[in-house]
Amino acid sequence: MTMKQQSSRFTVPDWLKWPIIVLLILFFITAVMGVWLYSDAQNDKNSQDQEARTLAIQNTALSTVQNVTVYHGEETVHIVEGTEENGSEGLAFVQADQQSVLEYVKAKDVLSMDGMKSQWRSSCESCNFKKVQYAFEEGEPVFELTYIDEQNRYVFDYFTLTGESFDQRFAFKQNN
Repeated sequence: MTMKQQSSRFTVPDWLKWPIIVLLILFFITAVMGVWLYSDAQNDKNSQDQEARTLAIQNTALSTVQNVTVYHGEETVHIVEGTEENGSEGLAFVQADQQSVLEYVKAKDVLSMDGMKSQWRSSCESCNFKKVQYAFEEGEPVFELTYIDEQNRYVFDYFTLTGESFDQRFAFKQNN
């Protein structure tokens, strides 16, 4: 007497095993490639940040660096914020890929970001503020303010570091 093999609910037919195995292998390869690509991009970013730090310390009065931000305008510019030996603060605008410091300004000679925001707020009270950051446009260090104006446009507005209006402003109509 022969026994009939019992089937399980979890038994997968042979013709389905190979496509599942191939799909799992492809998923694994795709995940590994994604992690590698992300890691490689982060290493490039971090190496340029480090290069900007080094250039700022070597070519300006900065002795320590507190923060590095990146502005993507016509050219990529790293903004290095730090302190000098005497304790005063400064900003270096560095183009890391060109190995050059574009501009160095002492923090005491510029309006603070909070001061710029307050000055702007008094001229546009009904606007919805998004952010303020340092930027570099037309060969000059500037503030870039981002906000939504009274006409529901997304606006990039630029001001000199002393708070004066700069001759550049972009407003984009939003489709809601």
